[in-house]
Amino acid sequence: MNILFLCMRNACRSQMAEGVLRHLAGDRMGVDSAGIETHGKNPRALQGMEEIMQQFRVVRDDIRAQVESLTSDEMDGGQA
Repeated sequence: MNILFLCMRNACRSQMAEGVLRHLAGDRMGVDSAGIETHGKNPRALQGMEEIMQQFRVVRDDIRAQVESLTSDEMDGGQA
């Protein structure tokens, strides 16, 4: 499957969407962004993507800590 984020200038949001989906999808799909005008990689988009990815890492680490703290009984839904 291939996904294309398309906008007028490809200046920020479509680049961010491309970056986030590339990170989440890995090699499972082709991801690209494009626009009528080409502006190259936007430093603000790259900074925004880094901030988003940092938030993903915080949430991921929080979820991981919660899962690791579960007892085997809790993981079984409390049913023995």
